[in-house]
Amino acid sequence: METETYMYNDRVISLEINERPRGKFSWWYTIDGQHFTECRGLRARSAAIALGEAKHDAERKVDRLLAGSLNA
Repeated sequence: METETYMYNDRVISLEINERPRGKFSWWYTIDGQHFTECRGLRARSAAIALGEAKHDAERKVDRLLAGSLNA
C-alpha cells in the first residue's frame, strides 16, 4: 500500500494505491476527506501508473468542484 496526501487548488487530496492479485494496482482517493472515488475497471500495471491515474482523476474532479459542476 502506498499513500500520498497533497494540496491542489486549496483542496487536500489523499490517495491510496493498493497492489492486487497478478501484479495489478488499484487506487482510491478523497478530496477534503469527502468525495470518495475509487478505480473501477482495468487495473494499472505498476504503482507509478496507478498514482498518475489517481492524481489526474482527482485533480480533474477538484477542477469540476471549483467550477461548480459538482456539489462541493
